[in-house]
Amino acid sequence: MQRVVRIIAVLIVFAIIIIPPLSHSQSPSEYNVSINETGLPNGTAWQTYVNGAVLPASNNSTIVFEAANGTYSVRIPNVDGLEAVPNKFSITISGGNVSYNVVFGAPLYNVSFFESGLTTGTIWNVTIGNNAESSINSSITFHLKNGTYAYSVGRVTGAIIANHNGSITVNGRNVNVTLRFLVSVQFTFIETGLPSGAHWGIKINGTFYNSSSSFISMNLTNGSYNFVVDLPSGYSASPRNGVINWNNTVVLISASSPIGYEIGIAVLIVIVTALFILRTKIKRKQRKTAKEAKSEEKRK
Repeated sequence: MQRVVRIIAVLIVFAIIIIPPLSHSQSPSEYNVSINETGLPNGTAWQTYVNGAVLPASNNSTIVFEAANGTYSVRIPNVDGLEAVPNKFSITISGGNVSYNVVFGAPLYNVSFFESGLTTGTIWNVTIGNNAESSINSSITFHLKNGTYAYSVGRVTGAIIANHNGSITVNGRNVNVTLRFLVSVQFTFIETGLPSGAHWGIKINGTFYNSSSSFISMNLTNGSYNFVVDLPSGYSASPRNGVINWNNTVVLISASSPIGYEIGIAVLIVIVTALFILRTKIKRKQRKTAKEAKSEEKRK
């Protein structure tokens, strides 16, 4: 019996020495997590939420807490109108201390431009200040502080947009801007018959297009348009007016000087010349008559 007791005692001692306590083997190690901020005035209190639980506020630039291995969600609320960037993120602890940096500043809001009308894959762009963004998708997004900003939309070949330029105001909320592109068609008018360098024009829906070359081109949205041809005085156009559309994008204009006009000019020149000659002859005859009359008086 005593031998059995001794064996049991030896086994207990062996177990205590060789086998580590169960509680120690199951207790995870904890590591320091440091969240460092910049941007807040010295002494400003700020807080951090970890997995939804709020940690004590700090007046220092660093908040430190201990946590075991794993992944944790972190959220930092705004302080006196300043927003941490990033203000939501996750940290992963894997056998060591972790440090994460955030910067407080004026909050940023999404300013998104949404386009319609462009074919899939078409590149388009928007510029705000010195920032230019391009996309082949239907939206472009900027991140801006409160304020008023001017924007410009780049021209897209084969498309027309009414609001190439504009302005937006960010005031504590996101801003969406819709841009509507319309497919454009190039219409061309070609004239023959005018002297080189002569100015002529085309009037379409109240808009006048002019040129001193032999052609005039313009980009218009797809549709039908009435046009009127304007030629220099004395010339007639064929056709003088008409309609252009998708099926009739090139119009030939024949300019001619009417015969009646040319004859009228020639007759006018002949009449003026004849009147000048007649006036000259009359004056000569008057001078001759006056001279003869003076000579007759002298003889008397």
